[in-house]
Amino acid sequence: MTTPQSGPTPDAAPAADPRPNLRKKWIIAIGATVAVVAVIGGVMAATGSFDSALNPRETTAKSECQNTVGDELKSPASAKFTDVTANDGGAYVLGDLPSRFDSVSNISVLVVTGKVDAENSYGTLLRNKFNCRAVFSGDDFVGTELRFIEAG
Repeated sequence: MTTPQSGPTPDAAPAADPRPNLRKKWIIAIGATVAVVAVIGGVMAATGSFDSALNPRETTAKSECQNTVGDELKSPASAKFTDVTANDGGAYVLGDLPSRFDSVSNISVLVVTGKVDAENSYGTLLRNKFNCRAVFSGDDFVGTELRFIEAG
């Protein structure tokens, strides 16, 4: 009569360690996440969305100036804006802006420039350049002043 042996038998295969599979899954998940973040960041950088997301005043200035330009167009619905940028307008000098802004305190100005393609009265698509000043009191938007639109 033989007695059963305790412990592993020499013919038995060792049990597979589940950790390498789990580690591989984590590496793939982290790699995929990094790739998605890189793609989103690249798209935001290419479209300028990243900069605007960091500066709400700039976003407001661009939007309000585009609305002001649209108000001057014959066909605002046809407007397509390109190359729109917003930059610090420098120091404000009393009288530099229309008198409606004289009572505003803590004024700062962002100058918004760009191009707009829009239809004229005859339905012909024309490109115009624009320059607009967005006026802020602190972080609060106050108004715009359209300085010029010229055929470009």
